[in-house]
Amino acid sequence: MEKLKKIIKKNIFIIEFLLCLLEAITFLRILGGKSGWRASINIYNISILVFIVLIILSIIIISLKNSDKKIEKIFLTFAIPIGILYMIFLIPTFVPDENAHALRAYEIANGEFIIKYDESGDAKTYFPLDLIESGTDGGIDNYIALNDKINEEVDYNNKIESFNPSQSYFPILYIFSGFGFFIGKIFNLNFIITMYIGRMFNLIFGLIIGYYSIKLIPFGKLLLCTYMFLPMFFQQEASLSADSFINSIAIFYIVYNLFLMFEKKEFRKKDKLIFVFLSFLLAICKTVYIPLIFISILLFKNKNFEKKDLIKLLTFTFIISIIFGAIWYKFSSGYTDERDYIKIMNVNGGEQVKWIIKNPINFVKTLIHTSIENLDGYINQFIGTPLGWLNINVNGVIIKVLLVILIFTPFLEETNFILTKYDRIWFILLFLGMGFLSALALFIGWTNVGGDKILGIQGRYFIPIAILPLLCLCIKDKNIKFKNIEYTLPIFLSLLNIGAVYSIIDFF
Repeated sequence: MEKLKKIIKKNIFIIEFLLCLLEAITFLRILGGKSGWRASINIYNISILVFIVLIILSIIIISLKNSDKKIEKIFLTFAIPIGILYMIFLIPTFVPDENAHALRAYEIANGEFIIKYDESGDAKTYFPLDLIESGTDGGIDNYIALNDKINEEVDYNNKIESFNPSQSYFPILYIFSGFGFFIGKIFNLNFIITMYIGRMFNLIFGLIIGYYSIKLIPFGKLLLCTYMFLPMFFQQEASLSADSFINSIAIFYIVYNLFLMFEKKEFRKKDKLIFVFLSFLLAICKTVYIPLIFISILLFKNKNFEKKDLIKLLTFTFIISIIFGAIWYKFSSGYTDERDYIKIMNVNGGEQVKWIIKNPINFVKTLIHTSIENLDGYINQFIGTPLGWLNINVNGVIIKVLLVILIFTPFLEETNFILTKYDRIWFILLFLGMGFLSALALFIGWTNVGGDKILGIQGRYFIPIAILPLLCLCIKDKNIKFKNIEYTLPIFLSLLNIGAVYSIIDFF
């Protein structure tokens, strides 16, 4: 008996993950019954669901007892079931651009890491017709259609030529989802199942990074826990989107710099290698986030580090990261975007740049006007409404409560570390700078020439960087004390997310 307890304790999160996955899949099959979910509700199905739920609750209780009030363990205990709910019940390709990201993951699984383009920028790949039809393009917009599609046989050899707008993304962003597609290919799995496997690996990576991010961050552990419990964060983490990888790496990069800044007594070789590798990853993930590497300037605050060595390391890191980021940007910008939107909206990057140079004041006015007019929408999207293809509305009360909690959480935690006034200014400048670059990129690549508003900005684009100004709210003294807040907060956040998942289920 003692041996069994040790095995359960050691593998508690794996057991919880598998049980939650089984529960979610079972419920999904009931919802997708051919005669409708009401016809599938019977004593047998209800008994199975209740039985599995009781086991999951028992596992959660055991996990919480063994957590020693460590927030990273409590986070993982509740993030596992919530993440799986988003992964399963949000139908594949219903996350923005997920259909394109699925195609990119398929390319990676087939060893097509870089797709060459011709002189005109055209680059097309052959994809299985069944993959293209296994989502929104195939009319799969409800659980019944999803279940029907899962039961169909697939033909990996029946391919058609197609343009993929995600070809410009660096291959490493799809290392986990691509592995899911690789497994699907080996076992000739249905593409719906394959996409779910790809999502699962992305989610697992996100959960692991989330766990270590909370563990390593010197202060703001409750804040980061709350941040990663936002519905939009979960939606992206549990999808095939490259955002899953980008968000995790960007947040962990911020955390790792804070960890080096406040807690490391010695800058060892291993620490330097991790730092350089993360900087490189960040630079190639997305060009607009390259300025985030300059957060590392604050490493000079740590007096345990040799300044000469640190100057050499940072100089090397900045140069390598910027050069590789620039090289990939130069290469990837050679692709021609063949989407109908680009032609209909008269999007022309070259002409738009010329317009900005000639009309800098008008561009600034456009930027300010767009930001003020759409600020509420950006905040709502950042928190989690609407979800899916911006068509799944989550109850406004849930969003408002989450926003209040997010702002209020920094004041709930005691800490021995804190940012100085100048650190805060630097964090805010970095946030504003990357926000500006995001808007500029969308004005050039997604807005009609000389447009009076910037099109395409979505709240989810701020997920990798919005933690910066929020960390500025953390204070060393005058924190508000709540008993067992490390338990009650994740439980409450989980309940709010269940409300958001209900909106997803109701939609389909």
